[in-house]
Amino acid sequence: MKKSLLTLLFIGALSASAQQATISMFVEAENLKPDEPKGEFVDRQVPMEQVAPDILRVTVPIQDIPARAEWLKITPEFAKAKVGDAGYWVIGRGILGEFIPGDKDYFESDLMIPIYGMKTPTTAYVAIVRGMRFESAVQVWRENGVYTQMLKYYLKRLQRPPYEDIVVDFIMLTGEDANYSGMGRRYRQFQLERGAVKPIPERIAGGESPYLDYLCDAMPLRMTHAIKQYSKERIDYTAETEKPLRVITDFPTARRLLTTLKEAGVDKAAVCVAGWQTGGYDGRCPASFPVPEELGGEEALKAYVNFVQKDLGYVCDGHSNYTDCFTVSPMWSEDIVCKSPAGKLNTNGVWAGGNAHNLCARNAWETFYRDEIKRIADLGFRGAHYIDVFSAVTPYSCYDPKHPATHKEAGEYQRLMLQEARKYMQGVASECGWDHVIGELDYINYTSRHMLTYYKNDRMHAMVKSVVPLWEIVYHGIVLYNPDKLTQGRLDAVNALRLVEFGGRPIFYGVNEKNIPVIAKAYEDFKPLRHLQRVFMQSHEMISEKVAKVTYADGTIIVCNYGDEPYDYEGKSVAPLAYLMLK
Repeated sequence: MKKSLLTLLFIGALSASAQQATISMFVEAENLKPDEPKGEFVDRQVPMEQVAPDILRVTVPIQDIPARAEWLKITPEFAKAKVGDAGYWVIGRGILGEFIPGDKDYFESDLMIPIYGMKTPTTAYVAIVRGMRFESAVQVWRENGVYTQMLKYYLKRLQRPPYEDIVVDFIMLTGEDANYSGMGRRYRQFQLERGAVKPIPERIAGGESPYLDYLCDAMPLRMTHAIKQYSKERIDYTAETEKPLRVITDFPTARRLLTTLKEAGVDKAAVCVAGWQTGGYDGRCPASFPVPEELGGEEALKAYVNFVQKDLGYVCDGHSNYTDCFTVSPMWSEDIVCKSPAGKLNTNGVWAGGNAHNLCARNAWETFYRDEIKRIADLGFRGAHYIDVFSAVTPYSCYDPKHPATHKEAGEYQRLMLQEARKYMQGVASECGWDHVIGELDYINYTSRHMLTYYKNDRMHAMVKSVVPLWEIVYHGIVLYNPDKLTQGRLDAVNALRLVEFGGRPIFYGVNEKNIPVIAKAYEDFKPLRHLQRVFMQSHEMISEKVAKVTYADGTIIVCNYGDEPYDYEGKSVAPLAYLMLK
């Protein structure tokens, strides 16, 4: 075994560069005996393949990964910095840390988008993970005065042989590109050139998203109509034991509230109807029908959707969940659930339907989904049908021999499901910023919850400094979004400014008598900025400790002042907790 590991090479490399990378692995012992090592650590210095003047590639072919490898790390020699160096490390969503002093520590993040990078006094790069992204995480270690950024593959968690070569491209950045804005632009270029995404104006012109132009200008609203009481206990409910359905907002009340909202000046809105399904919101997934009689049944729902679309002129789409399945569902069968290698039913959280089992995307696609989504479309929903969770987590893998799927394959089935929904409802949406299905989406509700975790819940990791709009530089002008759970609903002055800085749309969950004036004001605040939804965000920088500058591809500059005093920007004053827009 050791000989095969130590001969790990880049087979078929076009050319070798002077740069080296370290491939590290821990390989479990084949026949573990008491008092013997559990395995061996193997390191190998290998030349990086130069595939373009500014791109260095690391490839680990499947056949060179030992069957008992527990993990594998890739560390280029340039992915290091000393404590006190100018610069930073950054990971996909925009989690950024500087090279500050401190005790031995490390930070780890999954890959919402498969990029990470570093800027040091001598080097700047962005790494694009092109193989086995769902099995990897980025680590930043601080030890003995040195920061090291590495990519770690958790191969044992895969519980099956690797399904593709590990490939990572390191793009070396210089000049004005040697920063996180350049990292984002370069990954955006990569996505555009390979056809994974299209700019919003191109999608509008091509007719593939006929409601997208309207959505760019509209106020997104989520209206939940019925739900069951949540329990923190992990309970597998039955029809006899499930909690009773509770109506939150009936359709006549919703009509009245939305009419009042339009009279308050919100002339464009995108209403996502949630909790209309059997069992209410997340109540009996994956089943949607019958529509609860407590809401008036299917005909009442159709009439409500028609009213919102025709009488108010709003977009009206629906909410679905094809990630969870519950024992109380009329569609329940163990056959629809993702299985572990041992045949155990995989679960995630606890929602209104009880203990949430992982729905197998492959099984859903091959059995019931296509009939179900067409029936949902027949209710009249049009705009961007919202399928929850798809873009919020790693796609669920499945080991059921009748419908096995790797993480990557499950993501492909999700993509097919979104395409099918678009076919009938002319647009689709999902929850967060995981980008394996981003090319199918018109909008996401929010990119992530990192700001909420770091800034409001005070759970900032000691090595993290802030969240920067790296994700937004990649995808602004490609998909509509709100940047964080922290920037949704009623906002204080700081978070309202964050929404502007990160280029997001406002969004509200629920409409009621009290918040209609708040929604109307948020809509008015959004109007001067909404044209930018169709434009790439080109760069972001902190021009002082509390002042951010954002530049768009059309030349628009937005200066956001988080300070307590006015800020002078090129002779123009930016008020405290306010922004200045220039073009």
